[in-house]
Amino acid sequence: SNGDRDFGPNTAVGGRAGKTRAMVEAGTTPMTLTYGIDTIGYADFDGTPPGGITAHPKYDPATGELHAVCYSYPGQLDRVRRVVVGNGGRVGKAPDVPVDDMPMIHDMSLTARYALVYDLSVCLDIEEAMGGGLFPFAWNPDHQARVGLLPRDGTAADVIWCEAPQCYVFHPANAYDADDGTVVTTVEGSAHRHATSAFTLDPADPLGLGFQLR
Repeated sequence: SNGDRDFGPNTAVGGRAGKTRAMVEAGTTPMTLTYGIDTIGYADFDGTPPGGITAHPKYDPATGELHAVCYSYPGQLDRVRRVVVGNGGRVGKAPDVPVDDMPMIHDMSLTARYALVYDLSVCLDIEEAMGGGLFPFAWNPDHQARVGLLPRDGTAADVIWCEAPQCYVFHPANAYDADDGTVVTTVEGSAHRHATSAFTLDPADPLGLGFQLR
């Protein structure tokens, strides 16, 4: 984890095992807050996450687990980590998933069968990183967008990779297992096709993409 980094978690707030945490992606340790959202201090999940967490973990009401797909810059450039936090607030599973180009994975989706890994076309920009950029990620048209279907009890060897339109997705809206065996996910706020940066929307289709993954 990176609790000594001069960078405060600032993206999402959630409660788990009696603690309220502010969270952010890229490896920074979560920070605990009072119920009045005053800062207490950096605090991981009882020392169990091998690294930070993510901006948007997903809660499974059926199991009580918290699920996340996490990346850590600059500590883990060649992989992301699927993390499952149990009811007691400790991490139980945390398999690594190898990836190329250090994709920026802001969010994830969860279905009854799979955790979805959005390996998309915004990746680490080495020149920006070497120039001292605080968050050196940029549109990479050479990185093939894909979505990984990681079985909930699986490892990296079990991931089913499905190519997607060249795009970047900040937030998936929904995902589910269809009756025909496919996985359907709907996403919003996508930069894609002919985008030149991570934050440029295609004016012909600014707000939505739908993927059906086989």
